[in-house]
Amino acid sequence: MRKHALGLLIVVGLAGVMLVATSAAVATNPSPDTTATVNLTLTNNGGSWDLDTGPTQPLSKSGACGLSSPDNLVAITGDSNADPEGAFAGIFKGEVGTKDSTEGNGSPCARVNVGQSLTLSLGEDIDEAGLVAGSATLALSFKFDAIATIQRHLDDQPVGTDITFVCEGEGVGDCGPDSGESDVGYVPIPPDALFDELVITSTGAFSLVSPLPGDTHIHLEPFFEGVLACGDTIRETDGSLEATFTRIDDSNSGGNCELKPYNLVLDALEETISFMPVGDPATYSAILTKPPDPSGTVPSLPILEYDDFTFGGGFRDMLTCDAATFSTTTFDPDGPGGLPPETIPIVTAATIPVGSDPGRPHTFCIARITGETAPAEFQWSWLIFGHADPNYGWK
Repeated sequence: MRKHALGLLIVVGLAGVMLVATSAAVATNPSPDTTATVNLTLTNNGGSWDLDTGPTQPLSKSGACGLSSPDNLVAITGDSNADPEGAFAGIFKGEVGTKDSTEGNGSPCARVNVGQSLTLSLGEDIDEAGLVAGSATLALSFKFDAIATIQRHLDDQPVGTDITFVCEGEGVGDCGPDSGESDVGYVPIPPDALFDELVITSTGAFSLVSPLPGDTHIHLEPFFEGVLACGDTIRETDGSLEATFTRIDDSNSGGNCELKPYNLVLDALEETISFMPVGDPATYSAILTKPPDPSGTVPSLPILEYDDFTFGGGFRDMLTCDAATFSTTTFDPDGPGGLPPETIPIVTAATIPVGSDPGRPHTFCIARITGETAPAEFQWSWLIFGHADPNYGWK
């Protein structure tokens, strides 16, 4: 599962026991127009991946020809059908390839031969910034006539159509005149699918190169699960932890109900709910359902906490609404052909108490708490209302 930048974090646990991922673990909320590019520079024995917004990742040679790197921006890995356990990415004279135990050192370290592959995977720094790849250019140096194939993946699943690049040279059995840069083909990865991994194979030997810094590069853009319009309802589950959000309207942009890209990520182990919409703050009604208590008895009521990252941020107990207006909406989680649509409760308006600190007024409140008994289990649910883009949790 990808980790995304968080806008609203909710944590649930027994009263007095903190089970919250602190706000320090929350990444910056990306804007819908945030973009960046990570560029590859190669030298004889190393190089770097460099993000144009600042961070860098050094590359170096390890041992005879292994490619060593912290992989915080882009990981380069090599795989081989002939040596599935021992293959690795190698570097030789500024070219990157796949090396396995059936090959010698030197030039074989920098070639990806038939039956081998080279994989580029986005690293943790990019993931935590809420970014994925939208397009790229790969500089590949071919030794022989070949057809290269590039597969794109997102969250370990294929996306888009495979990209092929045909390299046919003038010489017999050789692609290009075998004269350095003249052998290099620049393979464009089009912006028609988001991806976090590229897997490169070929019908002939090739190397990943970057004759000039940035010749090989990956263009990054924000990753969002979907877009919310006014009246839209979304639901995510992780095990028995569940969150359902209904967008009521805009709260401070003139009621124009601009579309809001969002991410909603749940962690049943930590009992956290992370809601990240972007753009002007909007008004939401939400139903948050905590995993059931397996003891067979009614547990103590947990305290719902949230962090809205306003007025200095920090988690605080969510208060009960002073008044609330209730209604219902129809939600069809399965779509046509699935289970019948559900009628779910929502809060269309509420009076949110200011709280004890007038300098940091509350932005969400609890309209209703319900408990449901299932065989040998008891499960709490909270119906809440608010008008900011915070983070939630329980204690």
